[in-house]
Amino acid sequence: MVVWLGDKVAKFIEGLKDENIQPNGVDLTVSEIYVVKEAGELTVSGRKIPQYELLEGNKWLLKPGAYVVRYGEYIRVPEGAVGI
Repeated sequence: MVVWLGDKVAKFIEGLKDENIQPNGVDLTVSEIYVVKEAGELTVSGRKIPQYELLEGNKWLLKPGAYVVRYGEYIRVPEGAVGI
């Protein structure tokens, strides 16, 4: 396993600001947060799409629960990698 430094990771992230590149990684920003209202389901006979609700604003106080977070950056995972 190889762990990349922040400047190498940054090459695979679009929209990343220079000040968000750290020696050992990068700081991502939050664009939107959704509360999961109803879980999805995938079965042999079909699927049920999960239901989400957008949380308004640009500051959030999150209570315990399930959320979907949309980052402000676009992450491209390179071929041969499982994540960055």
